[in-house]
Parts: sequence; structure tokens; C-alpha cells
Amino acid sequence: MKKIVFIFIASLAMFSCSTNDIDNKDNVSDKVNLIKIKNVLEINDAISKRVAYRLLNQSEKLKLWNDKLELVLANNNLNSKQKQCIVELQKELKVSVFNNGNDDYKAYFKNIFVKKYLIKIQSSFTMSDIEAIFYNPDSNIISGGGSNDKCNCNKGSLVGCGASGSCEDKRCPDATATGCGFLWAWECNGKCGLLE
Repeated sequence: MKKIVFIFIASLAMFSCSTNDIDNKDNVSDKVNLIKIKNVLEINDAISKRVAYRLLNQSEKLKLWNDKLELVLANNNLNSKQKQCIVELQKELKVSVFNNGNDDYKAYFKNIFVKKYLIKIQSSFTMSDIEAIFYNPDSNIISGGGSNDKCNCNKGSLVGCGASGSCEDKRCPDATATGCGFLWAWECNGKCGLLE
């Protein structure tokens, strides 16, 4: 009898603590593991960081970039125009930007918003600032060239290959995997060329 009561109470507790999964693309619905985010940011090797980043869920990716933008906003060296640009991006960032599937908002964000936004921020930030803020989750690494087999840049990105600046069209077996370009929301479909 005690076992039945215990099982009943345990199952009641489990069901009362569960929540309904509501698919709300504007809110963070997945659980965010702050330790996973911290671990990604602590990796110094660009390729390892990209692999670890891909293991984050879409909510964790959103949290990572929102935290990064908050740190940028806290920088007292930004002028008012630069701060407005950051706030504008924060308003447009949603979980669906980082999902692996296709979504109407993600398509709008990538094909319309980002194209206009990149033109706008070029008059407010230097290219090195753009790369540090929008193309590196922690600004501690710059993608380098090399004979690496993994794709490490997006061919359509404004920046992303550091000093070499050229993302070469190469055969990329993992070309559909995200982790490159603006907010690392684009596919890695090229390899950074070596400086000549």
C-alpha cells in the first residue's frame, strides 16, 4: 500500500511540474544551459568553437548573442548612433533566426533585414568593429586560413576570414551546417584562403 501511495505522489509531482510545450517563436521556449554557452565562449580554437556552437539549441544561441549585444551596449565608448544600431538588432533577434529549419521570419531576417542592416552599420562602425561585434560570439578569435578540411566561412558574408578576407568556394561536406557569417546564423559553405 505504501508503494502505491508513493508512486501516486511521485507521479502527481512529476505531472504537476511539467509544462505544456507551446511553440512560440518569439519567446525562448527551449531550456537554456548557461554552462554550455560559457564552454563555447571559452574555446579558443575557431573550428572547435564552431562545432561546439552547433551543439547549442536555438534558445542558447539567442541567449549567447543577446548577452554579447548587452556587453557591447554597456561599452561607454559607443556613440548614440552605434547604440541605436545595436538596439535595432536586439529588437529583431528571435529564436527562429537560429533554428535549423526554414521559417518565414528567419527568411525575412536573413534576406531582408540583415542586408539593409549591414549597409546601415557600415557608416557607424569600422570593419574591424563589425567583425568583432557581429561575426564573432566572443571577439577573441578571428578565422584564419589553412589547409583545414572543415568549412569555416560563408561565401556571401561581408567579413569573416580575418586578414585574408577571402572565403573561397570549396567542396564542403558540411555546407548546410550553420555557424558562419553574421551572428553565425549562416551556413559554412567556403574555406578561408591563405594570404599570398
